[in-house]
Amino acid sequence: MRSIAGAAAAITGGAAVGTASADDDYEVIEATGQTITIGEGETLENKLVDLTDGGSLTLLVEGGDSTIRNVGFDGLYRGSEFQLSIAAPSGDVLIENLYLGDGATKEGEGFVHGPGAVFYHNDAACDVTFRYCNVQGYPNNGFYCSNTASGGSVMFENCYAKNNGVATYRCGGANDAIRNSVAYNDDTDYGPGYGGYTETNGRPVWSSGLITIEDSDFAGGDYPHALVSHQGGTIEFDSGAVSGGMEGSVQTGDVGDDPDLSIPDGVPTTAEEAASGAATDGVDTN
Repeated sequence: MRSIAGAAAAITGGAAVGTASADDDYEVIEATGQTITIGEGETLENKLVDLTDGGSLTLLVEGGDSTIRNVGFDGLYRGSEFQLSIAAPSGDVLIENLYLGDGATKEGEGFVHGPGAVFYHNDAACDVTFRYCNVQGYPNNGFYCSNTASGGSVMFENCYAKNNGVATYRCGGANDAIRNSVAYNDDTDYGPGYGGYTETNGRPVWSSGLITIEDSDFAGGDYPHALVSHQGGTIEFDSGAVSGGMEGSVQTGDVGDDPDLSIPDGVPTTAEEAASGAATDGVDTN
């Protein structure tokens, strides 16, 4: 597997500015509108993306058997695109130790919902594992992955997310799953310009396919439904807890009503923690 070592590798759409951190644990990339493409068999790791000057940057996964690991986005996002787009036509993709927790505004986007965090393209057909990810405050979905209905799958393991508009875990395939993960809505204010889109917070889980959930916790907050299936989809919620309504075909097993909304072990709580890999030190990531 080839590693994308420098900020200038596989970048289009803008000048790449990369500097080493003080302790050389990760590289800092200034967001200036560029796209970093991850091709087949490639790994992008130990990067801190600096959004604090209002710039944007997109990670585009075009090839399977690829990995994004230890990447943190620092600052409130004011761009128009998804931060991470997945378009690999086959193979496995691992997204591990990712921080997108500083929120986003719709200042740079005219679409009613504003920008989103992660998008799985309609022409993708890869199997994606999201592990130790922190995604918060994105108006147009946290993980927008309903296109797995056309092929591929998504698995969420040990992920934490809250306050994402429309939906946090949005799925559509028959092999999608959520394990040991959390999603909820609260009154967090991510800074000047945050909010102002149609849905301040959306559904923690929204599925148009068959999704299996284990050992996970959700709370809708002020939103009326925490779990929603539609278009013939089914949610099989085997174990965990939920606070808030459930709509559509939701089958529950050992599910309580007092969710534990704490951050799962190993999930980064800052961009720096993600980029350095500090959150997963001592944690079994297999």
